[in-house]
Amino acid sequence: MTQQMINLFCIVGLAAMSPGPDFAILTRQAVSKGFKGAVHTALGFATAIFLHVFLIYMFGHLLSTKVLVYVRAFGALYLIYLSVSIIKSLNKYEFSSITSHQYQPTPISHFKDFTTGFLTNISNPKAIVFLSSLIIGLNTKSELNFISAGLSASTPVFLWFTFLGFIITRKTFLSSAGKVFLWINLFLALFLGITGLIIFKSIF
Repeated sequence: MTQQMINLFCIVGLAAMSPGPDFAILTRQAVSKGFKGAVHTALGFATAIFLHVFLIYMFGHLLSTKVLVYVRAFGALYLIYLSVSIIKSLNKYEFSSITSHQYQPTPISHFKDFTTGFLTNISNPKAIVFLSSLIIGLNTKSELNFISAGLSASTPVFLWFTFLGFIITRKTFLSSAGKVFLWINLFLALFLGITGLIIFKSIF
């Protein structure tokens, strides 16, 4: 592993730990879908990061201001969509009766978990801007091919969110989280919705 790969791994890893849409979605996926759901969501995040790097390597010179506006608009609308979807799903559960013994992850396609993670990250305009700035700032393209750079950026994302999913799905966490599951979902819905609205408003 070269110094460039280490730098990329560490910086992206630290950035992944900061609160944001990925953090919010992973928390909800872990609580509602269990550890496997969290792992597939984390894999979706990592795949999107790898694709971001590939696109920056191939088409970074074409990223005009107009293109970034469309990307930001799409990302904002998707965050608002996620917010509405979370709120609509709340009436499917009887949250007041959830206990640590009754808690069971909701059966769902792991492909859907993966897609949720992928779309959340790929539509995040901050990820594109951050990775573009990082790759240009570190002069990564001159020293690493896109596969090495993509793996260096996506691996810490997958490891961090898998670890986070593991922590969240432990019984000690669920024994208390199950009782406030409604409030967790409401907070995440508001967070994603407000974030989307702020991004959308900043475009116009």
